Amino acid sequence: MLKDKDFDAERLIAKLKPRAFGIDLHWLPHAHGSIEVAALCKKHHPEIPVIFGGYSSSYFHEELIRYPQVDFVLRGDSTEEPLRQLLLSLRDRKPVTDIPNLTWKSEDGRARVNPLTHVLTDLDEYLNNYPNLFRSALRYLDVRSLIPIHDWWEYPITAVMTCRGCTHNCAICGGSRYALGNSYSRATCAYRSPGKVAADILSIAGYTNAPIFVVGDLRQAGESYASVVLSG
Repeated sequence: MLKDKDFDAERLIAKLKPRAFGIDLHWLPHAHGSIEVAALCKKHHPEIPVIFGGYSSSYFHEELIRYPQVDFVLRGDSTEEPLRQLLLSLRDRKPVTDIPNLTWKSEDGRARVNPLTHVLTDLDEYLNNYPNLFRSALRYLDVRSLIPIHDWWEYPITAVMTCRGCTHNCAICGGSRYALGNSYSRATCAYRSPGKVAADILSIAGYTNAPIFVVGDLRQAGESYASVVLSG
């Protein structure tokens, strides 16, 4: 949006026809924008479900679900499988009562909160999504909409995720051990195996020479973990 002064978000949303709209509300400063985007989705596509996710969505799920433009909120940091189940249920018109981590509305408009029980204990079953992003850019001839930050071209940093959770309790952090345990049911960290982290780094390096941000202190899982990653 910042790169194109003529970009019209509402016009783009009006042209879309997805099975569902997924809106990321992870950082709290995005709250107003995400709710307004959801309102535009409902304005032009009242029949298409709107799904929220992210840390802030999870913390404020009971408040979010009261908005008429929000149909579902997926809670926690491990929503890949619950999202898959939800999309299949929407496609097949099946009940969502047993989908973990889901806050939803019943037919009478009342909020329903399913237990937050799906919490990954390791990250090895999931891959970094960069190859899919590259394929999407080629398929739709659209790179700009995939850029994560305004000045990414000036500093095209990429990222590799090593873990979910944290062993520390920094007072200012919504992703601290205390916060994750109390709000997102994460009792311990989930790590990606060090060999796969190294493979992710090498894979990204094959696509671009941009800097790679390794997210998560490599020594949280021990010195040997860090040594394996850094030795490649």
